[in-house]
Amino acid sequence: VLGDGDTGWHHFFIGYKQTTGGVMYLDGSLIKSNTGMGNMVMADYENTEQDFYVMAHNNEGSVFRPTDGLCTEVALWKGVLPDAGAVLTLYNAGVPVDLRYAGGNYTPAHAAGLWAYWPMNENTASTANDYSSNSYNGTLTNGATWSSTRPL
Repeated sequence: VLGDGDTGWHHFFIGYKQTTGGVMYLDGSLIKSNTGMGNMVMADYENTEQDFYVMAHNNEGSVFRPTDGLCTEVALWKGVLPDAGAVLTLYNAGVPVDLRYAGGNYTPAHAAGLWAYWPMNENTASTANDYSSNSYNGTLTNGATWSSTRPL
């Protein structure tokens, strides 16, 4: 994604709220925002033809153009979009934090809005366990495997 031979770990935060648009942060800094994100709604993902994929595109229910890379931690929030201060707290200078608990500018409202949280620390099998209270376990597909490589 970053090109130029960059092999470092990076913290990406991509947020979307239908009423305000979307934002993208890289390592705690805003790199893109857009108020016109089209008419996408989460209801678009409520059937099997619109599965939600991490590190790949959905093409009418099939994995399309999977990304070749490593991913550690994925989270979704419902009803709350963490602001710049919260994103900076989550970035935490590149040191992972447990998203189930508030701290700094990541408030109790943000933690309560955590809809799904996959730390991806199982290291075995094909399930990524959801650490939120909602039990939205994920399934590794398309040849995804676990890696012992961790962020520094």
